Amino acid sequence: MERAKTMAIYSVAYDLQRPGQNYPDLLRYLRSLESHHAQRSLWFVSTNMTVFQLRDACQRYIDTTDLLFVSQMFKGYWASAYMTTAAAWLQARGL
Repeated sequence: MERAKTMAIYSVAYDLQRPGQNYPDLLRYLRSLESHHAQRSLWFVSTNMTVFQLRDACQRYIDTTDLLFVSQMFKGYWASAYMTTAAAWLQARGL
């Protein structure tokens, strides 16, 4: 019997370098996932993908001059201030 993969929660942060570019395909992709847009360029994503798979998937939508950071989050290892909606989203997923 195969064990079901548990959903991981990741933070996805980016700096898009081209002025005036909002990268609609990247935003559409992030919205297509179970995600929460926490700050201007910070999303939380719940997925079965590995951190590398999520990075590679997001990387398809950005330029080589852009910056991208993806990190897995763990219960008890994050803190926020004045981000009640984002905190509630994370807590509802066990973080």
